Amino acid sequence: MPTVRRPKQESAMIVNGISRRSLLKAGACTLAGTSGLLRAANALAWEEEGSALAPFTFHASQGALDDLKLRLQQARLPDRETVAGWSQGVPLAKLQALVEYWRTGYDWRRCEAKFNGFPQYRTQIAGLGIHFLHVRSPHVDAMPIIITHGWPGSVIEFFKVIEPLTNPTAHGGRAEDAFHVVAPSLPGFGFSDKPAERGWNVDRIARAWAELMRRLGYSHYVAQGGDWGAWVTTRLAQQHSPGLLGIHLNMPLVYPQTIPATLQPAEQRAVESMNRFQSDGLGFFLVQETKPQMIGYALADSPVGQFAWIYEQFYEHTDNNGDPESALTRDEMLDDITLYWLTDTAASSARIYLENADLGANAGVVDLPVGYSAFPREIYCPLRSWAEACYPKLIYWHELDRGGHFAAFEQPALFTEELRACFRLLRSGTLSPIASAAIAAERRSNMTKEEIIRTYYSGWEKKQWSAVDNLLGDGFTFTSPNDDDHIDKRAFKTKCWPQADWIERFDLESVIARDNEAFVKYLCWTKNGRSFRNLEYFRFEGEKVEAIECYFGGRQGYPSAASLVPAGDRSEYG
Repeated sequence: MPTVRRPKQESAMIVNGISRRSLLKAGACTLAGTSGLLRAANALAWEEEGSALAPFTFHASQGALDDLKLRLQQARLPDRETVAGWSQGVPLAKLQALVEYWRTGYDWRRCEAKFNGFPQYRTQIAGLGIHFLHVRSPHVDAMPIIITHGWPGSVIEFFKVIEPLTNPTAHGGRAEDAFHVVAPSLPGFGFSDKPAERGWNVDRIARAWAELMRRLGYSHYVAQGGDWGAWVTTRLAQQHSPGLLGIHLNMPLVYPQTIPATLQPAEQRAVESMNRFQSDGLGFFLVQETKPQMIGYALADSPVGQFAWIYEQFYEHTDNNGDPESALTRDEMLDDITLYWLTDTAASSARIYLENADLGANAGVVDLPVGYSAFPREIYCPLRSWAEACYPKLIYWHELDRGGHFAAFEQPALFTEELRACFRLLRSGTLSPIASAAIAAERRSNMTKEEIIRTYYSGWEKKQWSAVDNLLGDGFTFTSPNDDDHIDKRAFKTKCWPQADWIERFDLESVIARDNEAFVKYLCWTKNGRSFRNLEYFRFEGEKVEAIECYFGGRQGYPSAASLVPAGDRSEYG
């Protein structure tokens, strides 16, 4: 019979060919379940002995893999559910089939080789060993980005996006879209240490991430996150972490504190989605928030329990057709689940809910540039107006037609393109006029006309719209405004027409803020012929820019030109 595993027991692993136990005896690092000799009692000790970046590889012992198979073979399962479907959890027949595949067909060594194919490191921050992937781009001007997973995820979620992000020219992109990627494992997850004391909430993790980027030598960078990663990324921005230029989220943290009595249809859908989650999908959340040790006892000793606990989340929150395997492959899901099993992190990962039990559904205001990509099978999809209330510098907003909560895992190509499109707006030399204006609006009253032109219209002196050209890509021609001397006062128009068929990427991209940070940009297009239909017009008025004409060819729910153009201006703008 397999022996009982306790939640805090060390998992069987080899690090760089040395057993975990040997490392502990040698005092080389502090791993999960140890006494925490280097931990600070009351404050984070960012500068400490052991802060070097140590290369890391992982090799599960064959004994651990054999033990897993034995446990799967000897598992005792409950009776089948009393209803059809998933309402009571993973259906027994579905679970039995996948557990048998896990025992007889799944190959952890394949995933392990993929892990070890990426440059991995560990470093001590505030007494805790933090594991991270650090993949530098071959393009020297790449933008550093730190991406953060959530629960029940891991850095495995990012395996399919790392190459396209770091080496875009090999994956249909451009060199100027390249990123240096840093992907840390959250404390208590994967190969990061398990905290032995309270206090590792999202605020503390965000400070650790800022320290990690400092140690890596990145003076400027961007950040991305979903699930708990969205909270950590948001806190990075709210803490004004040195060098952070902006963030991108794929999970919203903008649910209103007060819901109006009368709701518009879109508001009603968002509220209903959140209500469904709170009534039908919150069970795991409450258990992990209140009793993480108790669920740890169950999952640490039962791989079938660990499997079911995570697999059900893949069913609930991926964009699937009723079967999780229509969104992710069996091996992809089992890679993630097996990582939790081999590292014995059921309890330690669950504690992130306990550490952040005081959080609500609204993270508050972020005054750095923010981009958001709305994948339709997210827990809920917010209204743009909700986001505007929290993100006064919302530089990017895009609603996609497929994908769920595990966006990078499910839709790596879309996720990659979303990051490219969002952070194109912040890259040096490619900052779009509208994004640049939104970010710098508070400085406009103190800027000269020349400064305004230089800031908002890169390449102006050469009479080229290089910033916009770089933003939108090849295949567009732009004419400069008619009146150079009055660019900050007079209306201008931008002519654009496509000569490429990738236009559907720019379904609707806009920048909206209000009260002297007000900029509205609609890219007008129609699916008919996949081409832009009309021109864009903007009018500068002191510190405001209003979109005064925008026509969407047949796209329901968006205003026509007539409703946007003030009556007195229609003759001028045609």
